[in-house]
Amino acid sequence: MFHARSAFVASGLLAIVATAGIAQAQGVSAPVGDEDSIVNGIPTHLQPTTGALLFTAPDARNQFLDCSGVLIGCRTVLTAAHCLCKTATNYAECIEEVGTHECDWRFYFQHTGLHHVRDVYIHPNYVPGQGADLAIVRLAEMVTGVEPARIHQGFPANVLHDTEGVITGYGNTGDDRLNAGIKRVGSIVTTDCPADEGVYEPGNICWDYTAPILEPGDEANLCLADDGGPLFIDLGNGPVVGGIHAGGGLSCDEDSYSYATNVRLNADWIQATGGLDITRDQCGELGEVGEPWVKVQGGVGRLPKSQTSKAFSFVIPHDSVVVRVTVNGDTENTGDYDLFVGLDGKVPTLEDYDCAVRGAGQFGGCSFDEPEASRVNVLVRHVRPHIGRGKSRFQVTVTAFEQRPPEDDPPRGPDNLRYTKRAVGLRTLIWNDDSVNETHFELQRRPGTNPSNLFSTRAIIKANRSTYLENVADTSVFTYRIRAANGWGVSEWSNLCIVNKPRVSRPTRLRAPEVTADAVKLRWKDNSLEESHFEVQRRVSGSLNWKTIEQLPPNTVNFIDDEVQDGQNYEYRVRARGYLDECIDHSRFSNLLEVSTPVE
Repeated sequence: MFHARSAFVASGLLAIVATAGIAQAQGVSAPVGDEDSIVNGIPTHLQPTTGALLFTAPDARNQFLDCSGVLIGCRTVLTAAHCLCKTATNYAECIEEVGTHECDWRFYFQHTGLHHVRDVYIHPNYVPGQGADLAIVRLAEMVTGVEPARIHQGFPANVLHDTEGVITGYGNTGDDRLNAGIKRVGSIVTTDCPADEGVYEPGNICWDYTAPILEPGDEANLCLADDGGPLFIDLGNGPVVGGIHAGGGLSCDEDSYSYATNVRLNADWIQATGGLDITRDQCGELGEVGEPWVKVQGGVGRLPKSQTSKAFSFVIPHDSVVVRVTVNGDTENTGDYDLFVGLDGKVPTLEDYDCAVRGAGQFGGCSFDEPEASRVNVLVRHVRPHIGRGKSRFQVTVTAFEQRPPEDDPPRGPDNLRYTKRAVGLRTLIWNDDSVNETHFELQRRPGTNPSNLFSTRAIIKANRSTYLENVADTSVFTYRIRAANGWGVSEWSNLCIVNKPRVSRPTRLRAPEVTADAVKLRWKDNSLEESHFEVQRRVSGSLNWKTIEQLPPNTVNFIDDEVQDGQNYEYRVRARGYLDECIDHSRFSNLLEVSTPVE
């Protein structure tokens, strides 16, 4: 049976200039004692896109930790659907439950602080544990200073067994520890999913947590409040979100397992729901955590029984344009921390400070614009010393954003070049402007799709534009690209966009030459010459929602569905997928095939 799991010592003070990626995440600071390992993970200030989902009940003053999540757009967070609807067993019930909530939801990120939730979107195929346990949360304001994480969209669609991954979250350290609230990171290796407990592949990605357990950080597991957090994988093109934590066995401790919803199989819904926001790789004009002009400092500490507060001091660049100070602490729903910050010579007290956050529960943050200071002094106070005193741990994070690079640097390149049909002979080219110091854009095109054809410049476009209306005959095919430029150089080129290239040809003659009680053999005719892969979908007859059950390599013409039940009526369809990053659209779906499996 599957189960959802939602629900600084001064001498150890650590300065980290954060860098992104799986390798760096595994190389974070060592824990302060064994108790700081969170189901054998390591506390971290890296993985900046991993956030904590908080809620405040109507009759409560504190914010409570509920789940984790991952930032995939400037205002878009991906998390687990069951984090937002605890009792629902399907999409309709989940939507109803979310609609009746009177809670104030927020997301917390270590490098940015707290952000209000504006909208919630539940995956239409949501059933707990069945491969669509996903929700998209739209924030009320942009998250700046953090580059959004990329989701897995390439091959393989099914994450192979023995694939290494990295998990992050804010959950408990074990079954008997109510200490969620510390962000940690750890490694996993994927394996078979326990189908006998109702957890199936390819919709889920699973891993075991069994003896002998490796060193902290080298083998980890999920626990309460980790649900909704990301599983990062690297298949050769850098870390991407391969899964969203969905649950596991009855225990978080040794001889257990956990699983995550397969993001790749749900990429279409994520892209359609996230929209243009999740195509951006830069949010705002600040630098981003991981860049050399953004300095991250912090550490993990604990309050001994003899203390209710602890003070720290951090040296920051004097020319910082923005400085953010955050705190996140454990002892779960009983944790209540106050944060007091003073700049330069001011040592904060409960009465004298430059910024204070009181009554915020486990999480809080302060932000200073152009502080003109060289030091940040922090006081963290545990408001409820009789609860968790001597056990309470917390993380303080100071993120200082220095002045952006000089304007004499070449601009960043535009990305996500695409087009729409405006009218006969007119196409609107659209791109994301990721630069802040361009003087103009250069738009080029070449005839057809042959790489040996030469590009020529079509237009010089003013700075800060993101669209251009182009004259293109409906029967002509051209390949476009665009770059930004200024007096000090040019950016890299954007992706190629092929305008007027017909969508990939539709597969036909979908049929089932062999049907048994536990398997359906499908076959179709491949009419396309340049598909990226084939997508097979299935639904129970009479159902509204289709489910993608397999992504197959190009030129495939058959597939065996061995996850059917006897005596059931199914409907199938197949389509060839194009290359959206080259503006080649997917094919239309094949003919609809109805199949009835015999009773065993």
